[in-house]
Amino acid sequence: MDALPGVDLKMSASSVGYSYVMVVKSAEAAADLAETELALPVRGEGVDVRRSESGGLTAVEAAGAVVFEGAQPVGSGRPTVARHGVR
Repeated sequence: MDALPGVDLKMSASSVGYSYVMVVKSAEAAADLAETELALPVRGEGVDVRRSESGGLTAVEAAGAVVFEGAQPVGSGRPTVARHGVR
């Protein structure tokens, strides 16, 4: 199923991390994607998920300890402007 027309979203998660990759299937889809703002909702049970100072994600438990950190999204090997839909 397409996440957007001509674009698949492939996600994986494990006990040591997560990843998501946008698979663009055509030049037309790439052109459309260049004009699209993406938001991937992220939430966690028992943690406050927020954007980190480096542009990634941080999950913080009630006591204030960081229990998870994720790197800033990258595209084509360089950082991209991305917004996490944190709830």
